Amino acid sequence: MSQMPSGGDLVVEMLKAMPLYCQISERVRQVLAKQGIFLSSKKRLEILSVHDLGELGGVSCAIKSSNSKNVHIMSITNFQFPDKGEIYDKITQYREARIQWLREEDMKNLSLGIERANSPFRLSKDTSDALSTVPRNEPCPCGSGLKYKKCCGRKL
Repeated sequence: MSQMPSGGDLVVEMLKAMPLYCQISERVRQVLAKQGIFLSSKKRLEILSVHDLGELGGVSCAIKSSNSKNVHIMSITNFQFPDKGEIYDKITQYREARIQWLREEDMKNLSLGIERANSPFRLSKDTSDALSTVPRNEPCPCGSGLKYKKCCGRKL
């Protein structure tokens, strides 16, 4: 069982390194579009502020698209960081550890008979069936935003 990474130190480092940029995955873009929020998965989004919401909330960022007046607040697990540099490496490490921790927590809760209704990592029957046919370089159907080969396609 992995330990939940602390986001406090990362937040301090991110604030010092501002401005920072990210992108959202295609899957996150689709989920947002269903809610009437239209962001491009190809455009860089500016991170305006960063907050540590503790173990349950993780690190959240306020982001803004260059062509929008709206600001959106999302978990850092919803972002991808194509830019290079030490801070982006640290963000990616935290993001991957957070996703792994959330997945393990949900699996542990499922084994106890506790199911979070809105868990993006919950494996429904449809998702379990889909996992067997997902090409390894496609987005994982569990909703993590990772490629299948880096998510449910590897052994936990």
